[in-house]
Amino acid sequence: MNQQQLQQEILSCVWSTDLKNYIKEHSYIFSSTELLSIAYRFAPTYNERLRLLQLLADYAPGVSEFAAQCIRFQNDCLEQFCQHGDKEVYELRIKDDPDAYEERYLCASYQTALDMIDGFYREYDFAPEKDTVRYVITKRKILQSTDVFQEDELQECELGAGKVLISAEIWHEENDPKDEIEDVEFPSFIPHLSAVRYRKGDNSICRGVCLAGDTFPSDSCYVIPLDDEMLKSRDHEKHLGYHWHEHIPGPNIEVLPIEELTDEEKSDYFAFVQFWKQREQSGLCYHVGNIPIE
Repeated sequence: MNQQQLQQEILSCVWSTDLKNYIKEHSYIFSSTELLSIAYRFAPTYNERLRLLQLLADYAPGVSEFAAQCIRFQNDCLEQFCQHGDKEVYELRIKDDPDAYEERYLCASYQTALDMIDGFYREYDFAPEKDTVRYVITKRKILQSTDVFQEDELQECELGAGKVLISAEIWHEENDPKDEIEDVEFPSFIPHLSAVRYRKGDNSICRGVCLAGDTFPSDSCYVIPLDDEMLKSRDHEKHLGYHWHEHIPGPNIEVLPIEELTDEEKSDYFAFVQFWKQREQSGLCYHVGNIPIE
């Protein structure tokens, strides 16, 4: 497998169709180090992450050793997570979708937590499992009266629909290779002031306006959500500088066709775009990196 084939395979895990199309159309090449970061951070499941890391270990000599280290660490995380200590308990959290109420259950072991997921749907058979569901299992230390105060979270894993393992993490680990993985600067592929949709860490899909500014590569896009008060109230000047915004990694954002906006969203969006363009024309905006701000 050559570098181009390796890149194609790793980028297949990226959510953003626009980013993948831009990379293909412009023959954009990532380094092996960047591909490792993309595989580690954006693989959709635990097994897919290991598969892509193994490809890097096999076919990318420059990062082969580090990719193998990442694989060992991921395997160790899951193995330790499944090992149940005497003073440990597992907390299962079930959330049908990002806006749903979060159900919580204490379990004696990791396997018990998995079994209780099945039990949950047997008990509430009127509510079938959704594709958007997330199961978070946290391994906690049971604190004793003789212990000094400390945080009780030891490890955590996240699963999706069908109990597919998405990630396994260990807290307070000094040898976590993730700490050595740098953010990737992606090409500027979202046009300035585009309406966008983006995926957040809780798997929710949101909508916003992207302030792309310059064409320099960046590790994230500056986005103002369409439901932010600045856009909803139309009092843009009042909320400028206090508006909520998010920094969305390139693999998790793409252009949203205007026709997919609701009538209210279209009205808010066009009003904000007009306001922002007037500020730019009057010289009231400047750029920091690729972000235009007041």
